[in-house]
Amino acid sequence: VRILGNEYRSLCDMLWVKSTNFITDCGLHSASEFMNGDFTYGHCYWTMEGDAGAEDSQGFARNGGSIYEGLYLAPGEYVFTAEVGGQGALFVRPTLGGEDVAVREFEVPGDGREKVELKFRIPSEGDYSLGLRSATQAGIKNTNLARK
Repeated sequence: VRILGNEYRSLCDMLWVKSTNFITDCGLHSASEFMNGDFTYGHCYWTMEGDAGAEDSQGFARNGGSIYEGLYLAPGEYVFTAEVGGQGALFVRPTLGGEDVAVREFEVPGDGREKVELKFRIPSEGDYSLGLRSATQAGIKNTNLARK
C-alpha cells in the first residue's frame, strides 16, 4: 500500500493494524518484524513478483520470481534467517528501489532444506524489502529477523 502526496488534516493512524510493504508520507510505518514468517496464512503479508506464491506452509519463487515482506527498519545491525531450499538468494533492498543492501545466495540439492543466515547493516531508517528471489526454483519458510 502506498499513500503519498496527500494533505492530512487529522491524525493518521491504523490503530491495531500491523501491515507490511506500507509506504506513506504521513508518519505511518510498516511492521518491523515478519508478520507471517512461517507462512501459516499462505502468502498473507508477503508481496510476490513474477512466478511466486505460498503453499504447504512455505513460500516459493520460480524462474526469477521473488517473494518478500516490506518492513520498516531503524539503523543498525540485523540478522535475517530462513529455512531455504532449491537455488536462489535471500535479499534485503530498499523498498522504493536502489541497490541491494545485502544478498546471500544458496543452493540446496534435491528436496532438502537448510537454515541460511544473512547478516546486514541498515544505514538509515526506512522501508526495506526482505525475502527470496529464485534462480530456477526456491522455497522459504520459518523466516526471522533479529536486531543485533
